[in-house]
Amino acid sequence: MSIWRPEDFYVPEDISAEFSALSRWENFPQAMV
Repeated sequence: MSIWRPEDFYVPEDISAEFSALSRWENFPQAMV
C-alpha cells in the first residue's frame, strides 16, 4: 500500500487540502479492496 502525500499532487494550495482529502477518502475503500 502506498502512502499518498499532498506533495504528490500539483494543485494550488487553496484547493489542494480539500481536493487531496476528498479524493483520498473517496478512493480509500477502492484502494484497500
